[in-house]
Amino acid sequence: MFKLKKITLLLSTCTLSLSASAITFDDQSLLTTSYDQISTYTQEGAYIDSIAVPYSGTDSQNVRDLIFDGDNVYLFNGTFNPSLTIYDNNQNSWQEHFITGWSIINNGSYGGIDKMGDYIFLSNQSTGSGDTQTKGIVRFNLKDETSQNFAADIDPIDLTIGHDGALYALTPSGSPGGRFIHIYDPETLAETQTISLAELFGFTEHRSIAVDKQGNIYIVDWDGELHKINNNAELISTTDLCTTLDLVNCSFVDIAISASGKVAIGSSAGGLILTDSELTTFDSRSVAADPIFVSFAAVKKPQAPTPPTTPKPGSTNLLMLGLASIIKISKGINN
Repeated sequence: MFKLKKITLLLSTCTLSLSASAITFDDQSLLTTSYDQISTYTQEGAYIDSIAVPYSGTDSQNVRDLIFDGDNVYLFNGTFNPSLTIYDNNQNSWQEHFITGWSIINNGSYGGIDKMGDYIFLSNQSTGSGDTQTKGIVRFNLKDETSQNFAADIDPIDLTIGHDGALYALTPSGSPGGRFIHIYDPETLAETQTISLAELFGFTEHRSIAVDKQGNIYIVDWDGELHKINNNAELISTTDLCTTLDLVNCSFVDIAISASGKVAIGSSAGGLILTDSELTTFDSRSVAADPIFVSFAAVKKPQAPTPPTTPKPGSTNLLMLGLASIIKISKGINN
């Protein structure tokens, strides 16, 4: 059953363009953010380069989550007055979009952003009075720079577009946070499913999610655990990374998965963990002093249904007697 619970608000935006120092990302890049910069690595974790992220708002800067679509890098940049900051990978230039009604609680591990087609999706929380009381998910149109807020009955701490084409939001904030996953159709904005992580794991704190092509959900916790569940909310595996890797800091803030199944996890103390969808081998290293968010290059598009093949007028079907199979001979069908 589809549940449609949304409030639609047309939110004004302010756009600024800024010059930039040059840095190049490609479709094999692993990107991280920490405080006020983007860093790029190979997918095996070798450091390549970094660049400072501009911010011209009235807030203190805190670069949170990011997404790289192969052409541009999109960043959740700020807290109470955040900027949707965009780095043009081809022109080496920056843009900032300030969206009325969009903000997030001052928790450095919160914040989600993703992209599908011409739309950016941003987690939104109520942080004050007036416009900042809105919460839910902001969908920003890159073509006409208009925005709308939907799913106003939740306050997500993270969100992602899965490689299966659905939109996933982790909620609520507070303690323990991240006890539910709400799943939406990113085109109609209808809610299609809700998963209770509390029923699976009890009184635990979940921080970030990623979803592979099969709809399997990867979940990282504030207490150092990594879970994998299927799209029927059945547990596949749990790994205590704190014990497995003998980590000093076990509080995870972000997780990302590539289309090929590579997995990256960022911690609150700048730790980077690399693995794959099998979750059997892990590589851990320290790359920063602040919380890091992670992203692989990903072009995510709606999963359009395969249209049925309908023979055009004039096509012919012949039944060949004496054979066990039916051979269809169609004239003029465009496959």
